[in-house]
Amino acid sequence: MAKKLCIIGGGPAGVGLAWTLAQDPVVAAAWDVTIIHNEDVVGGHCATYDVTNPATGATVPVDIGVQFVSPLINPNVSLMCAESPFTELAPVVQAARLTVSCGFPQRNGQPMNWGNFPAYQTGPTFALYNEAGMIGDCENFQQFMGSLFPGNLKAAGQSVEDWLSSPQPNPLTNTADFVAYFIDPYMTIINGYGAPKLDSVMLGDVMPLFAKMPFFDGPMGSLTTPGVGWPRRGHHELEPGRRENVRLLRLGDHWQDHCPPDPRGSARSSPRRHG
Repeated sequence: MAKKLCIIGGGPAGVGLAWTLAQDPVVAAAWDVTIIHNEDVVGGHCATYDVTNPATGATVPVDIGVQFVSPLINPNVSLMCAESPFTELAPVVQAARLTVSCGFPQRNGQPMNWGNFPAYQTGPTFALYNEAGMIGDCENFQQFMGSLFPGNLKAAGQSVEDWLSSPQPNPLTNTADFVAYFIDPYMTIINGYGAPKLDSVMLGDVMPLFAKMPFFDGPMGSLTTPGVGWPRRGHHELEPGRRENVRLLRLGDHWQDHCPPDPRGSARSSPRRHG
C-alpha cells in the first residue's frame, strides 16, 4: 500500500517536491501525494499577474515574486531547469544585470529611495545615497563581504545581526539607516514574505551575493552597482511569466485535479493536486 503524503502549498517548493517524487517510477508508486493549494492556479511565490495598459489595452505579464535562479544559490533548481520540458518551454537565459530599487515613506518631507544603478542615485528623489556616510557604508559592507572568501571563512558563520553589533575595523557611519534602508530589504528578498531575520541569516548565506565567487559571474548582488550572473528562466510564448515554470512541473499523466464542494458554501475550495 502506498504511503500518503500531503503537501501544503502549490508554490515552487511544494510542486517541485511532488514533481521530484514522480520522476522515479518506483518512488512514485510508493507514495500517494496530494498538494493542497489555496488558489485556482499553482505558483505561490512565483506569481505572475496580467496587467492591462490603460493607454493601449495590451495585457502585459508582470512577475511580482521570484524571477531569477542561480546555479550557485539554487543548485537543485538549476539542475531541474536542465530537464525536459523546461529546456524547451522555459529555457534558462542569461540576464544582462540585476537592478534593485527600493522606495520608503518620506522622512521629514524627504524621499527615502535608492537604487543600485545611476538613474536612482542622484537628484532630490534619491537623496538617501547622499546622507552622511551612507554610500561609504554600502561600500564598506560590500568590501567586507568580499573579504570573507577565501580568507575569512570563520566570520562567515556569524549572523548578520551579531556582525552589525560587534566592533568593526571600519565602523559603519549610520548603522540604523543602513540596516533599515539597505540590509533589511535584501534580507527580506532572501528570506521571502517580508522577514529580514537578521539573527538567523549567516554572513555566509549572503556572501555569494556580494562576493566574487570562483567559476561564477559576480558579484550577483550589489548596493551600489547592478548585480551580474543571474540566469532567468525564460517565458513560454502561450503563458509567459514565472508561474509558467511551476505550471510545467505539473504536466503529465501523474496529475489529477480535484475541486470538491466547499462545506462553507462557496463555489470552490482549495484545488487538490494528486501525484
